[in-house]
Amino acid sequence: MKKYVIVAFLLVLASCAGGGARVSPELGMSAGEFTLTDVSLLGEGRLVAAASQTAGGMEVAVSVEGARGLKGAQFTLRYPGGKYHATGVRFSEWLGGAEEVVQLGIVERYGEVPVGMVKVRPQEAVGVEGSGELVRVSFARGAGAHRKAASRAPGGEANKPRDLKVTESGVENLYLVGWHEVNAGDGNNDGTVNISDVTPIAMHFGESYDVETEWTGAVALIDSNTDGSITIADVTGIAMNFGTQLAGYNIYLGGSPDPLPNVEEPGAGLTVLRPVPAGSGRVQYTYQVELGSPLEVRVRPADGAGAEGIVSDPAEYEVALPPAPPTGVVANSSAAIGIGKVLVTWTPSVSGGVVEYRVYRSDGGAAFAQVGSVGADAVPLAYRDGTEEALLPPGVEFTYYVTAVNAASLESNPSNQSSRSAYYPEAPAAPAWIDATGEGIPYSNAILVTWAAVASDYLEGYELWRQAPGEAEFTLYTVHNSSTTQSYDLNPNEGQTYHYKVRAYDRYGQISGFSGEASAEPSTQIPLEIYGVSTDKTTLQVGSAERAELTVDVSNPGANITWEATDGSFEGGNEGVEVTYAPPTSGAARKVTVTVTADDGSSSDSDSLQLIITTLSILGPPFDFTFKSWATPNTPYAPFSSFYDDGNVILLNWGAYW
Repeated sequence: MKKYVIVAFLLVLASCAGGGARVSPELGMSAGEFTLTDVSLLGEGRLVAAASQTAGGMEVAVSVEGARGLKGAQFTLRYPGGKYHATGVRFSEWLGGAEEVVQLGIVERYGEVPVGMVKVRPQEAVGVEGSGELVRVSFARGAGAHRKAASRAPGGEANKPRDLKVTESGVENLYLVGWHEVNAGDGNNDGTVNISDVTPIAMHFGESYDVETEWTGAVALIDSNTDGSITIADVTGIAMNFGTQLAGYNIYLGGSPDPLPNVEEPGAGLTVLRPVPAGSGRVQYTYQVELGSPLEVRVRPADGAGAEGIVSDPAEYEVALPPAPPTGVVANSSAAIGIGKVLVTWTPSVSGGVVEYRVYRSDGGAAFAQVGSVGADAVPLAYRDGTEEALLPPGVEFTYYVTAVNAASLESNPSNQSSRSAYYPEAPAAPAWIDATGEGIPYSNAILVTWAAVASDYLEGYELWRQAPGEAEFTLYTVHNSSTTQSYDLNPNEGQTYHYKVRAYDRYGQISGFSGEASAEPSTQIPLEIYGVSTDKTTLQVGSAERAELTVDVSNPGANITWEATDGSFEGGNEGVEVTYAPPTSGAARKVTVTVTADDGSSSDSDSLQLIITTLSILGPPFDFTFKSWATPNTPYAPFSSFYDDGNVILLNWGAYW
């Protein structure tokens, strides 16, 4: 008859009150032929062992010295199994009385006695101070009947999977074999039954759960006798299965002696391996298999050496059904969620085996289409529609629903629908006023339109609309950025009245209402005159990639404007108020004269400037010689043109002031 001293031994995690489990510095502390190993304390102290002879054999007392806040201790007492065998474990009341402490000692292990004791609900208990005896272990002379301790795969009816099923995948001849792991006594879900599995018993002592609906959860792992509650009786499962190890499962078809291969890790040796880490609940396994006909399917657990445990009952075949749809779908938008975005949230499906949720959207009444998916383990269950690169458009109401998808790729019916427009800041207001005039402007046959600026953090620009004589409607005439509040109409017909209105738009495409209307006749003909010609670069290097941007200010920009240069070329053509000049590709340093001519058919004007083409390297940034002198702040620098001659740049010595 097996002989166990079974009183629950509980250990708590490091986060519990009173400190975490501590490994004693006396690891390997010996008392003659008896050695303490695998020592772990919940609190502080020093374990010591003292051996003494008795009439029938030996007795080893294990005590603690200098305890501070001690709530529990765990260790293995090792002894020469060929010389003695353990006969009993007696716990003292130094750590607490029978109602305050749960304890476990196992004597039917060859050469070792695993022992543990801990206060009930240690996260709430007060630790013990001082020194005292914890336990006495008795030994009789002579080797016992026990064999040497060794790991083994889970055995016994209690370790058969209770939900082994073969399910249609939705693909012809392809099935899913699925089940949840059972390893009685493995309360901490690490794959091995040992003394540390009393830890979760401590943490959940007195809790209960629904055996039928919650048996895959973390609490059910601790309940080794599956009675629906965590009590001292669950320590029995640890003692009965001590040393059991689970590394994975083999799957067998139709009575074949050969297990199915591991398709993910071909050299693993087992059909499926136990995941590490395993998570908080029972491990769920899924394996795809091709079957031409419904064959018998069984699974067997195996330990790390490949030794197998108890074979399961045959799997049940079942027709795959789609999961129940999620509920409580809500679409929302706000400044916190983000501009141009909608956040969709939902309550998960009540069905098991859901692997993902799919989000569908209808754009303003169009057909629904999937826009995203979210894993079933996502926390929270939510989908943000719209990105910084692709914002949802403003002013459009979007409608959403969500579906659940299970491991068989079966999709649920749609959830409830929820509608929402993406959040956007308020659209810009219409410009408060607009004015148009052809008087007092420096251009012939032109109209100047001005308008009130609009205040908006996101203002992008303005659209100017025009209605010409004979036109029934306004049409878009030109677009300006947000810093511009005026525009010249340079091609109206003389003596005709033109009408204008303007509206603002922001960076998100939101458009204001129109301003009021303004009208005017174009200015009269004035003599054509070039007011000035300018360049952004005076000096360019022969054959360089640098370009000069040339601009002319003319009384009638609508005139025919052409550019000519004594050397070099114009990129994109030589017409217009702005052109790009490219330097010659070879040759010596020289001056280039650029001439611009404007002609409106009745008069013309021309002007010119000189560019320096140098063979010297142009170092550093371009310097602005219009800044005030540092030495004499009221005197500007001399024009840069004063410091070149015959196409060669003069090097200047600025002395201590540079």
